[in-house]
Amino acid sequence: MRVAAESFVLAWDPPADASEIDSYHVYARPRGEYQWQSVSEVQAGDTPTLTVTQSLLTYGTWEFAVAAVAGGVESDFHTSMDDDAMPATGWFLEWTAP
Repeated sequence: MRVAAESFVLAWDPPADASEIDSYHVYARPRGEYQWQSVSEVQAGDTPTLTVTQSLLTYGTWEFAVAAVAGGVESDFHTSMDDDAMPATGWFLEWTAP
């Protein structure tokens, strides 16, 4: 997926038991690399989103992951490359200047 803009919005569906979730940790990594880097923490809500600007990431090709946090415990990552990600079979983002 390609985006040529100053910012973009990541959105995800909360899990069925979202009432237990306090926040979400959002991670990113350059495409093809192993190590995830923390991008931001988002408070739990009905439709969790994060607007990404260059204050959070540089232009480049990125994969993303989200982990739910409940009672101080972080869940496993749900990544943009997971088979059940939307769009199906996973995705990564090529982000460039407008």
